[in-house]
Amino acid sequence: MASDLLSIGASGVLAQQKMLSTTSNNISNVSTAGYVRQSTVLYSNQNTLGVGDSVTRRLFDIYAQSQVWQDTSSYNEINTTYSQVSELDKYLSNSATSISTGLDSFFSALQSANSSPNMTASRQNIMGQITSLASQFQTVSSSVSELYDGINNKISTEADNINSLLSSLTDINKQILKSPIQDDDGSRLNLLDQRDEMIRQLSEKLDIRTVDLGNGIKQVNLSSGQTLVFPDANATFSVVAGDPNPKNTALLLKLGNSQTKLSGDGIGGSLGGYFTSRSVIEDTQKQIGQLSLAFADAMNTQNKLGMTLNNTIGSDLYTLPTSYGLSYGSNIGSGNIAVNVIPGQGSNISPNDLQIEFSSATNYTVYLLDSDTKTSMMTGTTPPNTFDITDSSGNSYGLAFTVSGTPGVGDKFLLQPTRYVAQSMSASISRSEDLALASPLQLNANANNYSTASISLDGIYNTDSTTSAFSASDLQVTAPHKIVINSTGDYDIYDGQSPIASLLGTAPASSNGKNILASSGIYPDPKVDPGFEISIDGSVTVSDEFYISFNTNGFSDNTNGLALAGLQTKDFVRKGNSNADDNKMTFSEAFNSTITSVGTTVSMLNVSNTAADAKLTQSQELFQSVAGVNLDEEASNLIRYQQAYAASAQVVSAARDTFDTLLSAMG
Repeated sequence: MASDLLSIGASGVLAQQKMLSTTSNNISNVSTAGYVRQSTVLYSNQNTLGVGDSVTRRLFDIYAQSQVWQDTSSYNEINTTYSQVSELDKYLSNSATSISTGLDSFFSALQSANSSPNMTASRQNIMGQITSLASQFQTVSSSVSELYDGINNKISTEADNINSLLSSLTDINKQILKSPIQDDDGSRLNLLDQRDEMIRQLSEKLDIRTVDLGNGIKQVNLSSGQTLVFPDANATFSVVAGDPNPKNTALLLKLGNSQTKLSGDGIGGSLGGYFTSRSVIEDTQKQIGQLSLAFADAMNTQNKLGMTLNNTIGSDLYTLPTSYGLSYGSNIGSGNIAVNVIPGQGSNISPNDLQIEFSSATNYTVYLLDSDTKTSMMTGTTPPNTFDITDSSGNSYGLAFTVSGTPGVGDKFLLQPTRYVAQSMSASISRSEDLALASPLQLNANANNYSTASISLDGIYNTDSTTSAFSASDLQVTAPHKIVINSTGDYDIYDGQSPIASLLGTAPASSNGKNILASSGIYPDPKVDPGFEISIDGSVTVSDEFYISFNTNGFSDNTNGLALAGLQTKDFVRKGNSNADDNKMTFSEAFNSTITSVGTTVSMLNVSNTAADAKLTQSQELFQSVAGVNLDEEASNLIRYQQAYAASAQVVSAARDTFDTLLSAMG
């Protein structure tokens, strides 16, 4: 009986020692990252009485743990996107770098120049603004591009960190496989804790799912299905150049001999957040480029409708750069694509990318790319090799592309006419006298007319010397130079031939002097040739004469300068890809729209970030309610197990005393 009592007491001492060890381990690891509370379960020995086997296990809810990983991925994706887009928002909203501020300064200087159009000082001021605004477009576009490049660097760094985690997970899986399932020293449980903590860290960077393979081994997959970790192998991520734009980097996932290219969409975690924020920055780049093209083209077009201080027709204020199609890696031909803005059509340019595909060396299709949507716009055949880009309804996109070389069957080219163009914006003129603030036409009524009717300019639309009635520095003699009211009250139109002018045609009296050139039927389209339109206002009398001439030495005239300044309030920037009636906005509205779009995105991300943080906190608290160490509970257990240990020791002592008594009695 004494021997049985000793065995029972000894088993109790050892069992309570194990319970004390487990409790002490919990207390000491209360601040250890990833540690899961352990509990030792004792089983009675049915054969010899006392304590039999003991099993130490981890206490956690597997479903709560899985939810923590998913919520961790979601929070880090949103938080990363919010952080990166916030940087873009802060930059664009800074008044020191705001293009809107630069536009206001530009038009303010133009208004000042209009007050003294023949003064060098006022002209020099606007010249400074022309150069300054071009520089500002360059700076903003380059800075946004640097943000994009910075995110690419972060993607590369994050991919390296992920590879390190995947490798460590594989190593731990191998160690777990080698460790005995029945493990008294707790090393296996510690390995499981380390593995789960690494999975949690991986969930910060990716949206993952796990599969329990038994024996404590977990297979880790992307939420999209690709396997990342096997029991004895792991995949690796590498960053590869985009096709065809090398800056649009992608991820290459390799596992053994198989590899998968990932665009970054739906990848989750901080890595997915970098790809999402990169898309926002890319869209902003395109919108800034679209604005720069629309502004430069509008200024060029209007300046070419005026007269300079050198008595010549104005020229471009800004240089509109040529962009080139990016060839896909699968292309087999020698074709190349150049893209240019159609002069005067800059307001039709959208911020979208385009794609050209060749079904043969001469047959092509142009597609509009809008997010993930690819829409066929037009088809054609070369030659000729230069085409204006229009949609299926014939609406112009303000761009023309030129094909050179010989494209192969199936060759594709990506056109990004707005993405980087603002970085190349520059002034075309360097002399203040090249500002065409004056009108090239001078209109006068004969001082001897009996009536008080006056001649007015409805508009100047074309000064191209190859198509209009203007030469570089004069009005051609074949153009309308004089209007005479004939005996029936009609408007006879004469050219500038000398000494005898030729009658070009007659506008009927019924026109009431409105749009005389169009009413005469002389020209198919007066806006092209002669390039201007006139009207005579008021009641006329027979033999009244009105004169049209080149505005030689009209240096104090600011007619075209006012038209240039008036562009500030006119709609010249297309609203995305819209073909609606109201599909244009002003320059300032366009930049403010870009800022508003980014700001709205930041605001939405802020709300989503707060919600994701709250959701993550909730799931962590649910998981910790089971897996976390409660010091009060552990302290209570420590006292209880100490008492049980002492009581078991008393049993051993009692067994010893009993045995000693028996020996004494026998002696």
